[in-house]
Amino acid sequence: MTSHPLVARVPCSRRSSFLLALALGPLAFGLGCSGGSDPDALRCRGPECVCLDRACAFDCDTVSTAREACDFECRGDATCDVTCTEACEVECAPGTSCSVDARGAGSVGCVGAECAFAVDGRAEVGCERSADCDATVGDESELDCEGTSSCRFAGGARVDVDCESGSVCEITTGEDGDVECLRAECRANVGVGTAVYCGIEASCELACSGACELECVPGATCSLRCAGDAEASVVSGLARCE
Repeated sequence: MTSHPLVARVPCSRRSSFLLALALGPLAFGLGCSGGSDPDALRCRGPECVCLDRACAFDCDTVSTAREACDFECRGDATCDVTCTEACEVECAPGTSCSVDARGAGSVGCVGAECAFAVDGRAEVGCERSADCDATVGDESELDCEGTSSCRFAGGARVDVDCESGSVCEITTGEDGDVECLRAECRANVGVGTAVYCGIEASCELACSGACELECVPGATCSLRCAGDAEASVVSGLARCE
């Protein structure tokens, strides 16, 4: 599956073994990471943490750092549950399963993984290489779905959404959004003032809650349903809801 500066606390295993307390002394900003039976399963350096082949929970709430940021990587066959209060950066590698709950701004990447993102503020979400993504984000977020991924995006106002390269996207936006669909399948419900571009080899089904614009280029297939319409209409070229 974009929100802000962070602090980091780490209960990092769903089991009760706490084998990895960061051995950096006072320079570690008080950060502790607990892993599973393998002490290398979770490696933390300052605000950074890596979960490898484990079930890990990472709560960025108790460690203050100079950057006030949280950087978490989920790798191998890990299952990761990450909570952030401000700005966090989370990367989910192929084969992992990630859940991210951020109450601020965040940057999250899902590559060949199964991911669920909830970011209250501005987010940057990237899903690629056959990822499966659910993302709920705040205003002015950027959402990218590519590489035959499956994405369900719900955003606030002024969001920028790109769906391309064989992906399938279900999109909900607030007002004044910008949606681009290229060589992909897109179903979108958008707010007032949103512009949608349906490019070559794309299929777009658009429903508008008010005034909106759809550009459907040759080679694309498009339908548009305006507020008050009982059914969608097949359209081409430039079409608008007033």
